[in-house]
Amino acid sequence: MSAPSHEVNPPKPLIPFLLVGFFVLQIWAPLASAAGMQSCSSAGGECDEYDHAEDMTPHRQDWVEGMYVFDLISTSSIQLELTWAVREFERDSLGLGSGTVLGNTLETTDGLDSNDGAPADLIRETFNTPTGGAGTPTVGQKLKNEVQSAIESALTSGFGTVTSISTDYVNQYTNAGTTTQCSTDDTTDSEAEGASENNVFEPPLCFTSVASVDLASSNFNLNGTEDLDLERTYKGLLTMGADINTGFELTAQPGHKADFIINPPAYSTVLSVDENGSLAARNGPPSFWAAEWSMDNLNAQEVDTDLLQKVNLQMGHRNSTETPTVWVEDGTKALDLNLVLDLRDENAATVDFVAGLYYLDEATLSDWGINMFEVSSDASVPVITSDGIRLAYHNGIVDLTQFTDQFPITDIIEGLASTVTDGSEDIVMSDLTWVSETDGTGNFEQPGGLNYSHSTGCTESVVAGQQLNYCLEGTVAMDASYPVYLQTSSQGFNMSLVDILEGYAPDGTAKNFLQAIQQNDLERLMNSGITLETAIDSSYLDDIIPSGLPPSELTVEILVPSWITTADGSSKIVLTKTIEGAQKTDVSFTGIGPKYSYETEIKDDDGNVLCFANQSTCVTSAIEMDWQKFNINEWSQSVSFTFALDAELSIYRIGIPLDDLPQNGDTRVTMEAVPSDLIRLILDLSSRMDQPWSSGDLSKHCPDDIKDKINACNDELELTATRQGLKDFTTLFGEVVTDIIHESGNELESTSNVKEMDLSGLVIKTKISGIEAPDDIVSDEEPIKLKVTIPKVTFKIKLDVDTDKLQSDDPDVQAQGIGIGVVTDTFSSSIIRPMEWAANMLTTGLRNSIVSSKGLTYPPEGQESITVPIKGDTSVPEDSGIPSDYGFNLTGPVSFSLPRGIQIKDYSSISGNFIVTEDGGRQTITYIIPPGNIDDEITFSLHVSWMYFLIQFWIYPTIVIFLLVMFIRRRRRKKKAKKNKLKQREANINKAQLGDHEFSDLVGFSSPGLRRGETIEDMATIDDY
Repeated sequence: MSAPSHEVNPPKPLIPFLLVGFFVLQIWAPLASAAGMQSCSSAGGECDEYDHAEDMTPHRQDWVEGMYVFDLISTSSIQLELTWAVREFERDSLGLGSGTVLGNTLETTDGLDSNDGAPADLIRETFNTPTGGAGTPTVGQKLKNEVQSAIESALTSGFGTVTSISTDYVNQYTNAGTTTQCSTDDTTDSEAEGASENNVFEPPLCFTSVASVDLASSNFNLNGTEDLDLERTYKGLLTMGADINTGFELTAQPGHKADFIINPPAYSTVLSVDENGSLAARNGPPSFWAAEWSMDNLNAQEVDTDLLQKVNLQMGHRNSTETPTVWVEDGTKALDLNLVLDLRDENAATVDFVAGLYYLDEATLSDWGINMFEVSSDASVPVITSDGIRLAYHNGIVDLTQFTDQFPITDIIEGLASTVTDGSEDIVMSDLTWVSETDGTGNFEQPGGLNYSHSTGCTESVVAGQQLNYCLEGTVAMDASYPVYLQTSSQGFNMSLVDILEGYAPDGTAKNFLQAIQQNDLERLMNSGITLETAIDSSYLDDIIPSGLPPSELTVEILVPSWITTADGSSKIVLTKTIEGAQKTDVSFTGIGPKYSYETEIKDDDGNVLCFANQSTCVTSAIEMDWQKFNINEWSQSVSFTFALDAELSIYRIGIPLDDLPQNGDTRVTMEAVPSDLIRLILDLSSRMDQPWSSGDLSKHCPDDIKDKINACNDELELTATRQGLKDFTTLFGEVVTDIIHESGNELESTSNVKEMDLSGLVIKTKISGIEAPDDIVSDEEPIKLKVTIPKVTFKIKLDVDTDKLQSDDPDVQAQGIGIGVVTDTFSSSIIRPMEWAANMLTTGLRNSIVSSKGLTYPPEGQESITVPIKGDTSVPEDSGIPSDYGFNLTGPVSFSLPRGIQIKDYSSISGNFIVTEDGGRQTITYIIPPGNIDDEITFSLHVSWMYFLIQFWIYPTIVIFLLVMFIRRRRRKKKAKKNKLKQREANINKAQLGDHEFSDLVGFSSPGLRRGETIEDMATIDDY
């Protein structure tokens, strides 16, 4: 065998290489062990793995989410509740920054860079570790301090001064309805310790801070003074309906995400926010709106600073039934203007002005340049109420001279002057002043004033001694129930009631009349029993209220002079203009006394009642007709009257029907009767006018058939209401009537039974008296008298006599034969009817003449006595031309003087109004027509003496004697001297005369012969046979 051999294997280097590589790798790339961060492990704890992908703030060391809830307690204070969820925090502030043992480990061992802060797990692990050695704050304490400092800094820069703040850890964080659990426990926060996830940032550490902040007034855009009570002012303005813009500055630090909620004060709500915010509804009661903003600064870069955002929210009042928000309906009264024009002393008239300010609208405030806010683009005050003005005054927000300087008092006073007069009077007013306080009496409509203190309707709590000049709680809170007042008065100036009436009267006669009268004239006019009434439309006052004012009501009080009053007995006239639209105000004037009343009796000098107290018209007449002769001339077939007339019409008062008084729509004149003094006064006033009143042309009333033949009727017949004008017209009146009577006689001559009518001697004379200027007392004691006189005249009518009718046995037929009817008709046509026409013309011009053509009908002849019943009323007939409504009556004495030889005997009157007197052998019969109705009966016997028939019919026995003498002469032819005597007698024979229509009764009468040397007229005095 051979011998064995030995081989050596080469060495293999792979294993040593792997071991060396492993150790080297650990140097360059440390690996997280299953326990997490080495920094936590070296400290004896457990943390989750640090993963950069889970860091939401890769560029900043902070990762904080915060919820800021601001409760605006008042305008001076905010209560803040802040909750932070901290997932990562800046390391240097916690003592964990670079240069510290742990900080170096974090960067070298756990892989954190300079932008990474201390994660939540690490903070918990080092929570109780002093940040700077023994005796220094721990990490947990330091974190809380840092959080509180950051919050305080943000509040100070954005809101105001922090007065208190407290911060502490909490175990949960809620945002947007999501709740996150928080923890400071380092034994349960990692996955190795049983946590649900491996995230070094979870769970966060959470804090809650509660802070109180004092706010600056500038946040609420209100001008402030040392008197400003910002809270009450802000609350009051909101209650008044103001929308106030409030601004704050919000802050989000780099690495922070912040959500802000601002809840308004208990009395307000958020109306709107800027475009970055949103509104959030909140339950009440009453419900309201809050404001929300969100700011995300998690992605802030290394160079970024704090994220700042100015926010704006508009605040309004939180409406409730207990304290409703003030709301003024369109058209509600804003101003109450009260003007008192005092005319009690017309030489020193004054104007007192009071303006009650209930509210001023936004347009007025803008026009007047009044702004209650310092700066505001969105804030607005729709109205400022009277409580709002008091608020502004007591808090020094607004200088009240802005109101007085802008108030249009000058325009108002000028409007008053131009409305009540012609505007020429310059009224100087004192400066406007504010009324401190009033109880609502006098010129003030309601209690109020700048210093008014609320007592009812206001539920606001007050401390002892506090005055509620404006109310913040209750149904009347900040409303316009109690106005503030401005007032001013004028200096004295000249203005009379006549000026006002003249200014109100339309152009024309009325204005001219008022321009002519004086105060004492108007006083007498008012005391004459006249009442002037009118309804003045509110548009009459339009010029007083200037344009541009908010809805205003106006009251104009006119304090009238002491000599005048209204129909209801008031001493003032009140004109109003309200906001309801057009309305009318009743105005009246009448005298205050001694005031005329027609309810008095009118008596003559003998005490006889001419007019009763219940007769509004008292016009009496006295007529004396002297009937001297009535002759029937049978030879010439004519009838002649010889008479004279004196008639006097006395006007004491004239009742005026309401329909005949000036009435024009709502303007009425009430006057029961016009006394004679008033007629005199009107004549006096008309005399002063540049163009006195006139009746107009009265010639149109002349009779058409003879108008062309009367000169005066071809000219303008006008009655001018002056004393001289009335006298001239009265004189002309008589002349015209005379001409018409003469022409009527000429016209009647063409009548078949009238051959000739001689009226040439008839003259009508007229005269008026008692029209002198009256005294100061208006009465009806002295009448105005119109006198008509016809001097003695013979009225002769030549007739055609029907002899056949004269031979009739019927007395009426005999009267027709002799033409008695023609005589009476002719007398009526030629005298009475012209007189009636003239009276109608004068009535048209003056309404003061009475003439009638009616007469009395006597009972049949042949009775031993004549009984004449007189019944009815004394009213003037309708054909007189005077309306029956005027109550004219024919009253007074009517007298007739009978011719010689005719007498009334055995006369009597039931009422005693029939009076017979005798003078110079002639009887005068007078009947006094009483006022009112007549119910009388007169009885008398008509006695015609022989002498009357002898005077009328002496020719017939003379003829018989003459024939007998002629027969004897033819028979005896004796005594030539006697024949001559008879011839001489024949030459002296007058025309035969025939008496009244009793001619037929004279058959068989005989007359005595004439005594030597007697004439026929002398025999009239011989005793009756």
